[in-house]
Amino acid sequence: MRPVLAFWALLGSILLAILFIWISNTIKAPEDESGEVGGSIRTFVLQSYPVPSLAPHAHTLAIDSMEDTGHHVRLLSDPIVPEEDLWVTGVSFEVINAPAFTLHHGTVFRTDERDLECPLQGPRPLLSVAQDQAHGSEVAFAEGYAIFVPKGTPLVLESMFHNPLPPLGIGETYTDVSLKVTFSLADTGQEALKPLTYHLLRLSDDPCGANMHTFAVPARTEGYIKSGSTGQTDGSAFIAQATSTIVYWGAHMHGWEGGRSVTVSKNEKEIQVFPTQRSQDDPYRFDTPHGPAQVQLQAGDKISIESLYDNWADVPLRGAMGHLAFYIAEDQ
Repeated sequence: MRPVLAFWALLGSILLAILFIWISNTIKAPEDESGEVGGSIRTFVLQSYPVPSLAPHAHTLAIDSMEDTGHHVRLLSDPIVPEEDLWVTGVSFEVINAPAFTLHHGTVFRTDERDLECPLQGPRPLLSVAQDQAHGSEVAFAEGYAIFVPKGTPLVLESMFHNPLPPLGIGETYTDVSLKVTFSLADTGQEALKPLTYHLLRLSDDPCGANMHTFAVPARTEGYIKSGSTGQTDGSAFIAQATSTIVYWGAHMHGWEGGRSVTVSKNEKEIQVFPTQRSQDDPYRFDTPHGPAQVQLQAGDKISIESLYDNWADVPLRGAMGHLAFYIAEDQ
């Protein structure tokens, strides 16, 4: 080959290689399936089994109740095991084929460990989302913090859907309804990120028992206050074991059945009130604040909660909830 032709052949090969690299870095990867890591922005996706038909349910009592026949549908996914360490810097969720108000909650559990607040009652929640957080369906942790999920950790997504008839719901039937939870992942290793631990405090008439998530509100009661015990053993309080910082938190209650607020105290002194109110863009959804925080704790400090409810019915409300979820890191 003549030198001039050889030069142009070499130049063409270089230009093709540059073009290939540019295309590879520009075109985004397709959406990942559950349990796979990938994409131009690294994600890890979990999705529940679809509910073939989510029909509205009637209320047997004067108000909504967990005891109503057909009140909800609860599904568990198959275990999903990540094939690499995950550093989760944020979480988003999406209800597929139904309005957001049909989601009661979704919780990702790691089944190799026990619940931190109530160890006898099931696997450890890694994170959760709920209907009253759907107004902001993304959780982003402050820079430098992440949930660490070791390679090989078995994860299960629990989804609970709740589709009441009017006036609490639209009254339509939805098909193939599922919940999709997406982890945003960091590339940085442990040396640069502080690991977060998720805690879920619950008020209950059956502390750490079979009905550890709910309590009853007496009939025809306004301003009913539900508090936990003075200790940590009932699942409604957290006592710091080291100097720590709460970096994200939010509350959950049932605004559609009289829930008004969850109040948080530090060492018996009120520090935050989470009110709930009917959404401005969805008359069937109630919104409760969730977001970043900077709550400093010393070893021995106690976080506790109480919830405020009204019950306008002639029968007790069974199935009321008052939760506080938070992500905390030990200071290093």
